[in-house]
Amino acid sequence: MSDDERRKFRRVRAPVFCRPTGPLASIRYETKDIGIGGIRVLSDEKHKVGQHIDIELLLPSQEFLSLTAKVVWVSKGQAGWETGLSFVDVSPMDLKLLEPILESEGTDKTIKAPRVI
Repeated sequence: MSDDERRKFRRVRAPVFCRPTGPLASIRYETKDIGIGGIRVLSDEKHKVGQHIDIELLLPSQEFLSLTAKVVWVSKGQAGWETGLSFVDVSPMDLKLLEPILESEGTDKTIKAPRVI
């Protein structure tokens, strides 16, 4: 099955900073792409498929979202572990915060990356 066939939601490259929280907070993530249903990250460490991870997203609007994600796939890459995370129980308010990021992809609107201090 191709990625397009199994993907339910469109993914875009957007300047969203993602990091795990709680006991996994020391693991480094690099966002590869994001969609309404989840996010693909490059991780320093391998996660188990089915594992639930608490994550925090810093959006271009400087707003934070605290979400739970489920690991749906993991693949070893040259720079680390590519990891597909599916968002679990996302509130309608959080979805509204994600929508502008996805809608701006492919338009002339520029999204500035969030400042992480």
